[in-house]
Amino acid sequence: RRYADAMKPIEELVAAWDFQGASAALAKVQFEEKGLAARLTAWRSGVDRLVDLKARIVKKINEADPRLKKSDLMIRGAGGEIVEADEQGIEAKLSTGKTESLAWPDVGPQAIEKLIGLVSAPDTPDDRLAAGVLSLASKDPTSAERHFEQARILGAEIGPYLAPLGATAFAKAQDLVKAKKFSETESLLANIEAKYADTPWFAFNKPALDALRIQVRAGKAAVLQAEADKLYVEAARLFEERQFFDLKPVLEELKADYSKTRPVTDSDREPSFAEMEEAVASLGEFLTVRLDGKGDFTSIQAAVSAARVNSLVEIQDSGLYNESIDIPQHRAGLTIRGGKGCWPVIGSLGPIKDLPILVAVHAPRITLERLVLAHVRPGGVAGGSPLWFHTLSVYAGPLRVRSAILFGKVRDSRALWTDSGTECHLQGCLVLNYTHSSGRVLFTNSLLLGDQVDPHGPFDIRSCTVLSQCGNCPAVLIDSIIANVGARPERARIENCDVLGGIPSGVGKACFSADPQFRDPANLDYRLLPTSPCIGKASDGGDIGCRYTPEMNEMIQKALELRAKGIIKF
Repeated sequence: RRYADAMKPIEELVAAWDFQGASAALAKVQFEEKGLAARLTAWRSGVDRLVDLKARIVKKINEADPRLKKSDLMIRGAGGEIVEADEQGIEAKLSTGKTESLAWPDVGPQAIEKLIGLVSAPDTPDDRLAAGVLSLASKDPTSAERHFEQARILGAEIGPYLAPLGATAFAKAQDLVKAKKFSETESLLANIEAKYADTPWFAFNKPALDALRIQVRAGKAAVLQAEADKLYVEAARLFEERQFFDLKPVLEELKADYSKTRPVTDSDREPSFAEMEEAVASLGEFLTVRLDGKGDFTSIQAAVSAARVNSLVEIQDSGLYNESIDIPQHRAGLTIRGGKGCWPVIGSLGPIKDLPILVAVHAPRITLERLVLAHVRPGGVAGGSPLWFHTLSVYAGPLRVRSAILFGKVRDSRALWTDSGTECHLQGCLVLNYTHSSGRVLFTNSLLLGDQVDPHGPFDIRSCTVLSQCGNCPAVLIDSIIANVGARPERARIENCDVLGGIPSGVGKACFSADPQFRDPANLDYRLLPTSPCIGKASDGGDIGCRYTPEMNEMIQKALELRAKGIIKF
């Protein structure tokens, strides 16, 4: 720092081409440290050479016959003839008849190279050293390195002159560390050592360079850890959501690139890396379905029938699949989902209409995602009596349904039916019309619209908007907007809810009954207006009711599109 402070005004004089002033100022500077004294000596020698070089340039220009042109020196701007040079710069007579004055620092790097070539011999080491110092003064380190290397080849001692180049590169390395560009810093430090290892400057600054290397290693480790933590968070989310086929490549990346970081080595994490690896170890097949025949199957049921345990059936279009789906017991762990950007419709539309049950789940650990299940025209009889028609029937669990539309056309066509002893979790779903459950059902962040939620088993509704009548049964209702609740105090837990039809006597904690002020219910926009009494009233400090996510917005747009086509109604 002392060296930099002492040299700064001198470097400014050199950059301004006031070499005589810089020489006089250098005579007044002293350093006791051997390394700094050597650099100072090199600077004095270099500036003395610049004084001589500049004098020769001025003389050469003034004695030129014929006069040099601006283009000879590659000076930009209007063409003209150089008529005079002095300590301050050059004067040119332009082709327009006007006179132009240019200070030496303003002639440009290409002109400086031309001026050096004008007065120096390429095989003279002193001239090469002077050219290198002038390039340094002109903030052109690339040219400086070239001139110094030529001087070295010619036998000159260039070590002391390389100190400014090394210092500039070192300052850049420090800036890269501050910008957290650790790999670039590492490469630059290796380049600095390769170029300047034999110079006094390198020996003098080696402790600082080593310290920066330690900083780079620590920074790279921190970045690696942060990247690994980010991947781990994504892996843990996918594990929790049982998205095992998406989880597998994340785990592979963690193991390949971050094997020594805590997310991989820390066995106390929940879930641990080993636990997640075990979950994907027994994955089945990845099967694709497309109506155009470019997938493995054109029928979802055909893919389900062919799949092994823990397989993924991905539907890679948004077409209409006029079929019923039956997931048998021995297809445990199966996932059926729409591909990215796809919302396939499984429905009783088309030639096959008599489908008593649209999707039947008989196997445990099934996941349904990004699907539209639309039982729009139920039909059929059994023994002359009408059947109950179900969009989704659950005979085994646990079942997870994410980002799905469940639609039943009439009361006798239930959007959701669950058998006793089953467990079903619907997350981020749109359920239209009647539901009936004997098993345990959990709704989170969903919209339930239509006739009635008629549970005969325990049900749990959290952060939902439910504009259906909730039947009398063991219930947990939290952070939700509910139309009506028919629950006895001993069978219900209702907290932080807006119950539009009034709060049943003896139940309710932090509940109220008020108009929630939805934005546009007719178009499924149940977000809250800024004046809504539900804002900020949830148990976590957020808003009561369904909270719209980007994927939910996408699902709502699909529902509006299907309504416009007359496929579903709400």
